Amino acid sequence: MPALSEMEKKERYYEIFCQIYEEPRRQIYEISKALGIYRKSVSRALQEMLDQEILVGPQLRLKPMRKKPKIYYILDFDDPFRVFEELRKNKNLTYVGVVFGDFPVVAAGDPGIDFDEYSGFKEMLFSGERGEIYTPKASSLGWEECGRRILEEIKKSDTWRKSTWVSEPVDIPWDHQEWEFFLEFCGDIRRKIAPLVREQDVSFRKFYEWLNTLDQYTTTHTWFYPEGYATYTTYLFLFKTKYEHALRDLFSLLPTTPMFFKVGSYLMTLLHIRTDLLIIDLSKAIYTLKERSILEDFYKGIVVWHFRPP
Repeated sequence: MPALSEMEKKERYYEIFCQIYEEPRRQIYEISKALGIYRKSVSRALQEMLDQEILVGPQLRLKPMRKKPKIYYILDFDDPFRVFEELRKNKNLTYVGVVFGDFPVVAAGDPGIDFDEYSGFKEMLFSGERGEIYTPKASSLGWEECGRRILEEIKKSDTWRKSTWVSEPVDIPWDHQEWEFFLEFCGDIRRKIAPLVREQDVSFRKFYEWLNTLDQYTTTHTWFYPEGYATYTTYLFLFKTKYEHALRDLFSLLPTTPMFFKVGSYLMTLLHIRTDLLIIDLSKAIYTLKERSILEDFYKGIVVWHFRPP
């Protein structure tokens, strides 16, 4: 069988991504049957995707918890790289990022963290509870077509409906072993259960009962980066808008997976961009949205360094 061209490889990668996005624990033989591709070819392509970080996940994220909300902090420090090393040691923080833009540091963790004690602290620009996370399926558009489509859609913004994305906090009733399942599988829900059963005397039945609760208490995320995650720059936006669902739909046109969640009254949006052409179109899009009063306010920046504890 002749080797696939680069274009054919990319098409195959995208087809496999779509299969896993739709059903995160879909088996190799099921993907093979759906796509009409040999199992060995699917397995090899999937391993290439994971090795090159073309596919990241599928991973689990907890829905907002009523009793233990996660807070995002937008912070100003004199020297963000210096304080980054200090903040990453704080066990009450689950994320720390250095941003080049309108604010230098973003952090997430428990409520009520006192940042005054850290060197170079200037001010907290704002903070808010994190809502539910949403990652739409990346599109199959090329970058030029994507930029053109985004600008075309904005021209139709007079017809957009106002909407606010509301997350309902949950109480998670898992027992100790079910939380252990989450910690074991949140980084890769496709992991095999058999080794855990052998090593820890875990019940298959209990595991599959736990799997059936995931839609109620977690969200599942499968990220797609056609040329590998490291190829792209992460742009972070905080949008204040009355058109939250319309903005989610707009940036779902990207060929890389965007990520959205509310932080207080702002819609936090992470976009992964490579080409100069799309950066120009993206900049035009953001300022046109502001001009058309779709955006009431926004912050922007490039994530240059980040840390998430294992």
